[in-house]
Amino acid sequence: MDTLSIMRYFDIKEVMYDLEHSQDISSSPGQQSTTYSITEKGSRLLAPLKADIRASVRDSIDRYLKDNKKVESKKKEEPKRVKLIDSCSEDQELEEI
Repeated sequence: MDTLSIMRYFDIKEVMYDLEHSQDISSSPGQQSTTYSITEKGSRLLAPLKADIRASVRDSIDRYLKDNKKVESKKKEEPKRVKLIDSCSEDQELEEI
C-alpha cells in the first residue's frame, strides 16, 4: 500500500467518524466489515445536495452499489441492503471501504 492510499484511508475514516458523530450516519459492525446507514437527519442534509452531483458520478455510484450488492448476496453472510443514491431514504447503507 503506497503512502497516498494510506492517506486516503485515514481521510475516509476521519470523514466517516465525523458523519457518525454528527448522527448523519450510523454504523453496524459485522463479522468482517462495518455497514454504514444514512440516518433520517443525514437524508435531510443530503437531499438538497443531490442535484449538485453530476449525473455521471451518480450513475457510477449506482453501478458500484448494484455490483457490490450482487457480490454480497453470493457470500451468504449477514444480509446487507444497499439502496441507490437517488432514493435518499433512511434505509440507505454503505459498506466501509
